[in-house]
Amino acid sequence: MKRCITSSLVFLAVFVIVSVRSFSEEVDWGAILAQNPLNQTALYAMAKKLNVSPELVQTKLLANALIKDLPGTLASDKSFYRLIACLEAVGEFENARKTLSTYIANHPKLLGPVIAMAYDYYLAGDFRKAIDWYDKGIALAPRDLDGYHGKMLSLIALREYDQALNIGKHILSVSPKNYFAALRIGNIKYELKDFQAALKYYSMLPDKIDFQLGMGLCYFQLRNYILAAPLLKAAVIGYPRNPELLSTLKYLNSLEIDSILKVLSSSKDMEIQQAIGLNKRLAELYELNGEYCKAADLLLKLASRTPQFKELVRIAADYYSAGKYQDAGTSYLNAVRVSPDPLTTSLAAADSFLLAGNASQAREILLVHLEEKNPVKELWPLFGRLYFQMNDKARGMKYFNLLGAEAERVADKTDDPRPSFMYAIDCYLNAGNYSKAKEILDLINSFAPGLDLDRKYIRYYSEQKNFSTVIPLCSKFPADSFIQNSKGWAYIGLGDIRNAEKTFRNVMTLYPENEGAKAGLKYTDQHLPWELFLGYTSIGYGGYQDDRGLVTESLRYSYRKATTTFSHSRTDVKSLSAGATDFNEDLYGAKLYYQASQKLGVQLHGMKFRNDDAETDGSSIFGGKFFCYPEQNWVIGAGFDSSNYNTHNGTQLSPFAGYQFNRFFRADAKGIFTHSGGSAMRASQSSTSNGGLVKATYTPDDRFTLSLGGLWGERRQGVDGDSLYAYNTLDLYKHGVFAKVLYNSSKRWKLYLSYSVDRFDSEGRAAANEKAGVLLSEPSQTSKTITAGGMYQF
Repeated sequence: MKRCITSSLVFLAVFVIVSVRSFSEEVDWGAILAQNPLNQTALYAMAKKLNVSPELVQTKLLANALIKDLPGTLASDKSFYRLIACLEAVGEFENARKTLSTYIANHPKLLGPVIAMAYDYYLAGDFRKAIDWYDKGIALAPRDLDGYHGKMLSLIALREYDQALNIGKHILSVSPKNYFAALRIGNIKYELKDFQAALKYYSMLPDKIDFQLGMGLCYFQLRNYILAAPLLKAAVIGYPRNPELLSTLKYLNSLEIDSILKVLSSSKDMEIQQAIGLNKRLAELYELNGEYCKAADLLLKLASRTPQFKELVRIAADYYSAGKYQDAGTSYLNAVRVSPDPLTTSLAAADSFLLAGNASQAREILLVHLEEKNPVKELWPLFGRLYFQMNDKARGMKYFNLLGAEAERVADKTDDPRPSFMYAIDCYLNAGNYSKAKEILDLINSFAPGLDLDRKYIRYYSEQKNFSTVIPLCSKFPADSFIQNSKGWAYIGLGDIRNAEKTFRNVMTLYPENEGAKAGLKYTDQHLPWELFLGYTSIGYGGYQDDRGLVTESLRYSYRKATTTFSHSRTDVKSLSAGATDFNEDLYGAKLYYQASQKLGVQLHGMKFRNDDAETDGSSIFGGKFFCYPEQNWVIGAGFDSSNYNTHNGTQLSPFAGYQFNRFFRADAKGIFTHSGGSAMRASQSSTSNGGLVKATYTPDDRFTLSLGGLWGERRQGVDGDSLYAYNTLDLYKHGVFAKVLYNSSKRWKLYLSYSVDRFDSEGRAAANEKAGVLLSEPSQTSKTITAGGMYQF
C-alpha cells in the first residue's frame, strides 16, 4: 500500500477501510465507541455513518436505543421525554411528532405531551402549528402558564407583537414577578423603540443580568449615559459577545476618551499625579475600544525611567494586537533584562520580529539556539520561519517537516489523533510539502470531513494559487468570517477586485469590527482596477520667460501582477508677452509595470512630444526601471532612459534605493547621471551631468502622506518615468527643493498637492553673454512649480 503517513493504529485501520480493499463493513465503530467514548476516530466515523455532527453522535445513539425499545420507552415518562428531546436535538422533528401523536392518543388529557408537540413545531419553525397546539394546551389547563409562555414565544417569532403583549400581561396578572413574561415584554417594547415602557418592565427584576442589559440599553437610547454605563459593564460579563452591547460600550468609552482629552488639554495647572491617573485611564479605554496602537504609544510615554516587566509586556502586547510587530519586538526585547523568564520573553520578541519580516533581529535573538546546538522542539517553528525569511529554504523546510513528523508521532499515542494531524497539515504546508499535506487532508476527509478540515483545504488551494477552487469551497460557509475573508483574498488572487470588495463588505455587515475584513477592504481600496488622475500645474519663471500652465490627465488599470498607465499633459503659455513666441505642447506617455515575483518588478515606459517648436517637435523618450525588494522594508533598483530630441540625443541612468524605517517614516534616494550629444539636426559637443535626489516621507495615518525632498548637481536632462513627465532643455539645472502632500478625502478620492523651486542657468543667456563679452542678462534663474489635482479610484 503506497502511503507514507506514520499514524495511530486506528488511523491506519481507517486508511485500509477507505482504500481499494473496502473492508469498512468489518469495523464496528459503535462497539469501539461504546468501549472507549473518548476515541475521536470512532466518533468521527460514527458521525459520518449517522449523518450528524460529532457532538450529536451520543445523542443519536441514545435515540436509536430508545426507539429500538419503543414500548418500554412509552411506558416510562422519563424515557419518553428523553426520546423526544434526543430526536429534536438531532433535527428529526417529524419522528418526534409521530412518537408524540402515539403517546397523546393513549393519554389525551395530559398537558405535557401537548406542550411538547407545540414546542416541537416551534423548534421546526412552524409557528402557526405551534400556536394551534399551545391553544390546545391552554384549553386543557387554562391556569397553567406553560401554554401561554409558548404561545407568546411563537407570536414574537411571527412579529405579532400586540397579541404577544396581551398574553404577557395576562401572565403577569397571574404571576406579577414572572421572569420570562417581564423580560419578553421589555424586549418587545425595546424592539418597538418604546424605551420608557421597556425600562418599566426591565426594572421589575433589576438584580438579574438579562434585565440589567435591557435597562442599560434603554438608558443609553434615552441618552442617560451615567446610568447606562454601570449596568452595561455589569451585563458584559454574561454577554461578552453581544454586538449591540459591545458597540454601545465602545461609544460610551469614546465619550469618556473625549472627556479626558478635553480635561488634559484645558487644565494647564493639573497636578502630575492626577494627569498620570487620567492618562492611565485613557490607555485602558483605548485598549477596551481596540485602539491598541494608541494605547501602546501612550503607555510608552507613561513608562517610568526604569519600567517594570509588566509595563513593558503590556506595551508589547498592545503593539502586537495592533499588528505593529516591529514595535512589539522592540518592547519585548526591552523587557528581557527585567523578565522572570528571559528565554520566553526573548522568544516572544523573536516571534514579533519574524512577523515584521525582520529576520536579522530575529536571528540575533535565536543565535545562541542555532541548529548546531540542537534547539529544543519548542523552538523548531521559530527556526523554520527564520530560515525561510533568510531564504535558506532547505533548513526552513527541514524544521517544518520535523514538526509535521513529530505531530504524526504524537497521534500514535492518543485517542484523539485529529488535532495532531491538523497541526501536521499546517507544518507540511509551512514547509511547502504540499503532497504530504494533501495526503493527510484526503485521508481525514474520506471519513471525517468538517469545518476545520475545510479551512486547511482552503489554505492548501490558496497557496497552490488554485483560487477558482477556493471560492466555491468558501461559499459553503457564508457566516464564517475567516473563510469568507479567505474568499475575498482568492478573488484578489484572480484579479477580481470588485467581487473581493463585495465579499469583505459582506463580512463587515455581519462582523463590523472584523480586522481581517478591514485589512481586505483597505487593500481593495488601494488596488481598485481603475484610477483616474486630473491635475493642473503652474510653472512660474519670474520674468525669464512667460509662465506656463499644464493640464495633466492619466488613467491607470491594474490586473493581477500588471499595471498599465496612460497619460497626457497639455502645456500652454498662460499670458503671451509682446514679441514673445507662443509655445504649445502635448506630451503623451504610457508605462507598464509587472510584478515578476515577490522580490522583482520591472517597468517599461515611453513618452512622445507634439509641439510648435521645430527643435523638439516629435521627440520621444523610451526607458525602463528594475525594482528589487530584498527585504520587507527595502527597495533598490535602477532606471534607464534614452531620448532623441531634435536638438540632441541623451541618456539617463538613475539608480535608487528606499527604506521604510517604521510605520511613519520612509527615506528614498536616487542618483541622476546623464549624457547628451549631437543629433541628426544639430551637431553639438557631448556633455555629461550628475545629480541626485533625496526624499523623506511621513505618513502619520492611512489618510495623510507628506514628502519633503531636494535635488542637487548639474542636471541637463530629467525624466520621471513614474509620473510620465520629462524635461530636456539646453539649460543646466543646479538644485531644487520640493514638498508633496497626498490626502485620502474618502474611500475613492485622493487629493494631491506639490510645490517645488528649482535653480538653473540659462545656457542660451550664458552663450549670448560670452559672445558679446559683456553681461547682457543674468543667466542664473529660478522656476517655481505648483501642482494641484485629484485621483479617483473605481
